[in-house]
Amino acid sequence: MLREHPFQAGCLFSLYLLLAGMERLLIEQIRVNPPYSFAGIHATQAQLITAGMIAAGLIGLALLTRRGEGSACAQGRVAQ
Repeated sequence: MLREHPFQAGCLFSLYLLLAGMERLLIEQIRVNPPYSFAGIHATQAQLITAGMIAAGLIGLALLTRRGEGSACAQGRVAQ
């Protein structure tokens, strides 16, 4: 279904980063790993990586949907 839909380059990858990051964050709540203290944040290494994935996905989607009125990422059309 998604393969047949013409998304702008990078749109599906950004969406993947966002959703996979959210899923990993939920899984990491169950796992028992040693926490690290980084910039005053106490989290596991996997949670820090996951936060980066979510941030990259959100930034990617924000940049792709800002490219113009009626962006291909937001409406599923190929950019011309």
